[in-house]
Amino acid sequence: MPIIKLTCSCCGENAGVFEQWWNRDTGWGHCRRCIDAEIARGTPADEILSCYGVEGVNYQARPCPTCKEPMVYDKGSMGTHEEPEEAPAICCHGCGETFTL
Repeated sequence: MPIIKLTCSCCGENAGVFEQWWNRDTGWGHCRRCIDAEIARGTPADEILSCYGVEGVNYQARPCPTCKEPMVYDKGSMGTHEEPEEAPAICCHGCGETFTL
């Protein structure tokens, strides 16, 4: 899928520039704030994956606990986007921390 600018289908705000998730209309995704709201409501992780995609690939990843910048997945260690393997998140701003999300 192409990497494009996305608008949040929940709040209408900018959702960033990410890979389009296969079950979203072109140009629509979810922003980090709305993903966090889904998590806070108790939405199961498998439902978030099914509806919104892979964190760091289809929407903004959580911030790095060390440098506070968004992390990105090491896509080389992932399976298909429909069924991703557990992949490490790599801090993209050089602090050297590696985390599993």
